Amino acid sequence: MKIISKFVVGSDQGIDFFLSLREAEWNEFYPYLQTTDNVEGLKNKFLNRNDTIDELNALGTQMVIAFSDDLPVGYVLFKNSVDKQGIFKEQKSVQLLSFYILPTYDVQEIGTVLWNKCFASTRSYHHWIMVLENSLLIPFLENYGFQILAKSQHKIYSVSSYLMARVNDLV
Repeated sequence: MKIISKFVVGSDQGIDFFLSLREAEWNEFYPYLQTTDNVEGLKNKFLNRNDTIDELNALGTQMVIAFSDDLPVGYVLFKNSVDKQGIFKEQKSVQLLSFYILPTYDVQEIGTVLWNKCFASTRSYHHWIMVLENSLLIPFLENYGFQILAKSQHKIYSVSSYLMARVNDLV
């Protein structure tokens, strides 16, 4: 099994890869929703092609997709920002908007490929992410220096989540 990662641009093929992974992510995430209010609306927004293109074209947003034998198996979507959460006291940080790996693939193996590619271009920044409190990514992220800073509710989905952050000692 050959695993590689690539920065992916908003080409038709890149959008198709991203949306196929996002649909799998939605199907895995959906059972954890604590409310059924507007579930179809949330799903339609999450999987909307035009919204996805806008999200990927937003200034500072980047995406890396991992491929196993040429099939997309995971992605990380991230953007540079000045910390608005108060974690890093207005220092530059990178928000990992989404970090997803298909459940049939090894989180450690695919996650490492994604993280290494992401980190190669963001090593001089602090990093933070919101993850579901039962996420398989938590131990993986902790291995890369992330710590749970707070428990909260996801702003859109009303699901118990953790705010995790990785402080860059070089900043």
